[in-house]
Amino acid sequence: MLKKLFSMLLSIITLGSCTSLNSNVGVGFKTPNFSLPSDTGSTWDLYKHLARHDCRGVLLVIVPKISTQVCSSQVCGLRNKHSELAKMGVSVVVMNYQSTQELARFRAENGLKHEILLSDASGAICKKFEANNPWVLNAYPKRKSFFIGKNGLIQCVFPDTLTSATPSDEVIRKISGVFA
Repeated sequence: MLKKLFSMLLSIITLGSCTSLNSNVGVGFKTPNFSLPSDTGSTWDLYKHLARHDCRGVLLVIVPKISTQVCSSQVCGLRNKHSELAKMGVSVVVMNYQSTQELARFRAENGLKHEILLSDASGAICKKFEANNPWVLNAYPKRKSFFIGKNGLIQCVFPDTLTSATPSDEVIRKISGVFA
């Protein structure tokens, strides 16, 4: 029985490493349009947002669980850089599998005003960005971040280790390089 369980676990691990090595989502990738519920009760649409005259792009941040220390630090670090991102016309959009109610609670507890928090409860959109995480049986998405330009193309991919230890200034520097 233990041998069979070990064999199954090894199969899952192997499958996970094979799929993560074959990433198609990178710079130049045309992002699919998507609409998801936000924590404010509205439905947010990527292409409609990109079409706004004041929008030059979207920083899409996929986090495993927004209320954990690392994810909170990441999101709040970006919150603290809002004015610099807004001057460039960049909106911060945070997405994960949690419910809109959990995201609304996080917004209230952390003083978020401008960030867009989206619930991908089914995981379908995270999957399109290759953020599903077989290591935890897809219970939480992988940490991934992308800068999507006004044309819907990914302009920058940030490492899946983008956390509070990675300075938000580095994110701003890379995004401003796209506009140079």
